Amino acid sequence: MERVVARLLLSSRWILSVFYFGLIGILALLAAKFLQKLYEFAKGFLDIEIYDLIIYALKLIDIAFMGNLIVIVILAGYENFVSSFDRAESLDRPSWIRDIGFGDLKTKLITSIVAISTIQLLEAFINIEHTSKEDILWMVVIQVVFLCSGLLLSYMDILSHRSKTD
Repeated sequence: MERVVARLLLSSRWILSVFYFGLIGILALLAAKFLQKLYEFAKGFLDIEIYDLIIYALKLIDIAFMGNLIVIVILAGYENFVSSFDRAESLDRPSWIRDIGFGDLKTKLITSIVAISTIQLLEAFINIEHTSKEDILWMVVIQVVFLCSGLLLSYMDILSHRSKTD
């Protein structure tokens, strides 16, 4: 009975694959939205000011960062929680996949979230005449919370590594 329960519990990790396939779908939708934004930009390129060019670039960078975030979650999550990638089948596998642990994954995630938040804050500052002071204040507060969270997660990871080596 114990072997059956253990086998069932270990097999349950494959349910996570559903989430990763869903994220692949979201990544495809995000790529389509990226192409749509790029098309909209290219269509009116000759008529836009440099200020608008910067805003468009920031929006595209924001979408690209979100795509990176999704790929990190898919690949590192699968490698850490479901099954490791077979070396023979995945020769183009990024080198960091096998080396990233759960603590590293959290750090990469919070770093990506901070980068996305920073881009949105920069966009708001560039477009400050159309953004209320209250919105800017909240964006700065949220940015500080993200930064503090990232620092605390990194510090906790450092403490965790120290306790494992002691």
